[in-house]
Amino acid sequence: MLTALNSIIAIQANPQQISLPGFQTGQDYFISYFPTRMNTTVAPPDGFEDDQTGTVTLNLYPELFHCNPDGSLDTLFSDYAFIIATSLIKSLPTTGKPDAPVAAKGWDFNMYPNPTRDILYLSLPDDAPRNIFLIDMTGRQVQAWNGIVGPKKRLSIGQLAKGTYFVRISDANFAKTKKLMIH
Repeated sequence: MLTALNSIIAIQANPQQISLPGFQTGQDYFISYFPTRMNTTVAPPDGFEDDQTGTVTLNLYPELFHCNPDGSLDTLFSDYAFIIATSLIKSLPTTGKPDAPVAAKGWDFNMYPNPTRDILYLSLPDDAPRNIFLIDMTGRQVQAWNGIVGPKKRLSIGQLAKGTYFVRISDANFAKTKKLMIH
């Protein structure tokens, strides 16, 4: 209870910073921000907490988060998730074959509508078997379809939370990833 009270006091004392206690002392922490909505969103710079006290402070200054002139957050252009870790996290790990080469020239897929809410349609280049992975912003695989054949595929995604995802399609030789918005 005291930890929660300390957090509330820290927020009330400076509304542009949030102190998160309870982390391991003697450890440095990196803070990585990820846009969760729009393609035009620019993430604020990564943070670094090196005081090793077990408290991580999130800086929420308006100039970092593309706020409106009145200081309110425009969530159409500024909607973020963040990860606090012992190392900087900025790239999404690949799913499937980690060393798969990028798609050959001409090998591509289309997906529509994007953004979508319930259904996603994929147009694949041919009937070769492919694996389809849906990956969230943290790099976690949230859905997979293996051995998909045929030039068209209909995927039901209505059970997923709103936000930004990545669709990764791979075959025996190549892989390609595209961004998907679910609203």
